[in-house]
Amino acid sequence: MADRWAVVLAVATFAGSLAAADGLVEATEKRCANCSHLVALVISPGTSGCTVDYHWYRQDDTGRWSNKPGPTPATDLDASNQPITNPETADRKYVGPDYCLDYSVFCTYYCVDKQVVVIQ
Repeated sequence: MADRWAVVLAVATFAGSLAAADGLVEATEKRCANCSHLVALVISPGTSGCTVDYHWYRQDDTGRWSNKPGPTPATDLDASNQPITNPETADRKYVGPDYCLDYSVFCTYYCVDKQVVVIQ
């Protein structure tokens, strides 16, 4: 278990430092100013044969959330094909014939200033 948390800490620190370098600011109240996108960071810690990875979700103008899993188009559906209304409770375990990504660790929310970072 200690190894798992060491991986989580290392990935969260890495992703967080990249986010800060890109101008993202941690959102302490799960909301941002109107000129910002609210995004969420999650981690796949590499347990149960899954790959270590980090992933982002973005709150859309509709209030729902979307993500872009790998090379596929962006979607507002989770791993169970359900609408993402909350990234903390969405199904974040993506399993296929040759991949496994279990984003079981929710990290935090960030604000992305639309004037600084363009999300497409």
